[in-house]
Amino acid sequence: MVAHLDNIFDQPVIKSGSLCELKRLFSTTIENINALCTLKLPVDSWDTLLVYTLTRKLDSENKLLWIRAAKHGKSESFADFSNFLKERINELESLNLSKVQSSSGRNIIAPIKNKDSGKRVFNITIPSCPKCQQKHMLYQCVKFRELTVPARCEFVKANGICCNCLRVKHSLAECKFSNYKTCNLKHNTLLHVDRIAPPFVQPVPAANQPGSSNGIVSAVSVRAPPSRHECLTMLPAAIILIKDINGEPQSCRALLDSGSQATLISESCVQRLGLKRSHAKFPVIGLGQNESTQGTRVQVSLIMSSTFDSNSCISANAFILASLINCFPSFEIPSACLSHFKNLSLADPYCYRPSKVDLLLGSDLFFDILADGKIVHPSGSPIAQNTIFGWVIAGSVSLKREATISVNHSTFDLDLLLKNVFEPGDLVDGIRSNDSEVSADIEKHIIATHKVNQDGRYVVSLPFNKTPVMFGDSRGAALNMLHSMERRFSKNPISKQQYIDFMREYERLGHMKIVPINDLSCPSFYLPHHAVLKPDSATTKLRVVFNASYKSSNGHSLNDYLHVGPTIQNDLFTCLIRFRKNKIAIKADIAKMYRQVLVDANDVHFQRIVWREEVTEEPRDYMLLTVTYGTASASFLATRVLKQIGLDSMHLLPTASKSIIEDFYVDDYMSTFENVDEAIQLKTEVVNVLKVTYPIRSSHTHSIFSPLNSIHFP
Repeated sequence: MVAHLDNIFDQPVIKSGSLCELKRLFSTTIENINALCTLKLPVDSWDTLLVYTLTRKLDSENKLLWIRAAKHGKSESFADFSNFLKERINELESLNLSKVQSSSGRNIIAPIKNKDSGKRVFNITIPSCPKCQQKHMLYQCVKFRELTVPARCEFVKANGICCNCLRVKHSLAECKFSNYKTCNLKHNTLLHVDRIAPPFVQPVPAANQPGSSNGIVSAVSVRAPPSRHECLTMLPAAIILIKDINGEPQSCRALLDSGSQATLISESCVQRLGLKRSHAKFPVIGLGQNESTQGTRVQVSLIMSSTFDSNSCISANAFILASLINCFPSFEIPSACLSHFKNLSLADPYCYRPSKVDLLLGSDLFFDILADGKIVHPSGSPIAQNTIFGWVIAGSVSLKREATISVNHSTFDLDLLLKNVFEPGDLVDGIRSNDSEVSADIEKHIIATHKVNQDGRYVVSLPFNKTPVMFGDSRGAALNMLHSMERRFSKNPISKQQYIDFMREYERLGHMKIVPINDLSCPSFYLPHHAVLKPDSATTKLRVVFNASYKSSNGHSLNDYLHVGPTIQNDLFTCLIRFRKNKIAIKADIAKMYRQVLVDANDVHFQRIVWREEVTEEPRDYMLLTVTYGTASASFLATRVLKQIGLDSMHLLPTASKSIIEDFYVDDYMSTFENVDEAIQLKTEVVNVLKVTYPIRSSHTHSIFSPLNSIHFP
């Protein structure tokens, strides 16, 4: 009942009086009124309340029409109001809104309504081509394209056409289109004359010719011009605060897009904020009248404010899409290009770095966001525009980038490649070299900071890629996730008990503990956590996942500050080839691999969580004491400690140490032997070396010449 009442009384106010908005108001109201009638509530006596509330949802024009209709009929019942809405919807559906105002020299686009589909379409008027008088733009004209570049330039000049956009009725100085990206000059692509010498191509002897050998494939190498200028168009970006379901402001990244008719928000952002949804059918149509498969049926109401001034709030309705832009800009822009604006309070201080976009603020809000103030770069672009969220930067940025065309001269000896595949003995000489990918700083960090405690367990420090800063508020989001999980558990007591058992075991094994009161104020980061069900798992039916990629209120996550680390184990292909080498095979795995490695006491505060078993209890703050699944460096730290154990034991048990370094794929051990005695001996040595830090959980042994033999790992 409460949900139906909320759907009626919390509907957004109609702004433009469009057909879509009136239909939404009518359908949502009738749908929920019928549901309340089914629940046998006295809806018939609510006329005055319903009419009063719904009248306040109308725009000024429709409100005036309703007042006149009610005064004329001397009745204000809900039935009369619903009839008024139906008549108004029928009137708008019967109207043709294709009134077009012509403008010389440009495309005219006017919205009209399609009676059958209810979608917004456009009526387009295209001017005649000045070359062939057909209905298309000059740059689309085949006859114009057949001309040489000098002839095109003469035609454009003789007919008074803008040489930048190839449109008439304005001069080059008045043209709003950007420069040509190759040479950064103001002219169209079809009028560009290449003044740079063509690339030099170095020939390479082909196969079976003098200077080459059989079975070798070669490629050519290309030398390109040394450098070129490129332009990247920046869109105005802002870090804004949006209130979540509990009224707490959360940091989100938005793009200001005046080309969008509506404000759009990503599904992941809505889930993070826990916002309440309402029904709305809104097809998304792009260029060429192509309708996106991401058409939205749900919208949310947003309350947004600036990170500089929380009192300047603006409200909006946003339609939900599964995803927006993955990252923008597409690559990092040198900060020196924007040094002219370094003293401004930017709405997004890191707008030059690629980052995920949570929100598109469309034309329904664009001009309400703008504020007084504009600063132009000395080169003419980009510009900085003041907004209620701070200064935003937009426009083209000129980049001088190396234009080397990397076409490598590669040589492949096919006979040698095939020989390596079918002779696995060549793969047993150790880990493949990965020096080009290994960060020397990470390796130095591990060597300098790892230690073994008095119990014989390894302790590591988190490999930060920069000094940790104050992350902003992360506890609020962790609490929101806990509350959301508790609501789900109220409907699934079995999963709830499994989750409680998992967390009890986590604490009983010493993998987490309560944060001391004296340490609550020190720099920290809270990880939201949730359940992942694995019904088919033989050991763990429910697993708890910690989200270290969640961004705090200032836009930073723990994973943003952690090195991922290189891959230091053999790849799966190499492991499988080695596994097929001998007669006897052993397979085993490590129990709870990540949680066997302790994290240094100085870093555990960056792995905090909030947890309680019952909703009647007060949430308590815990810190995770081991390497945590979900952090960017977890896999590297766990495998690097495994390698370190092998290195530390090399002088005592060289065979077992080599097997530990080479025969593990993450936490799975796979090795083969010539005979059972050799397998038993190496099994014993491996278990003894790993038993303190990495206890082996299970094993299976099989001989290709005899029935299954079991060599049980303890």
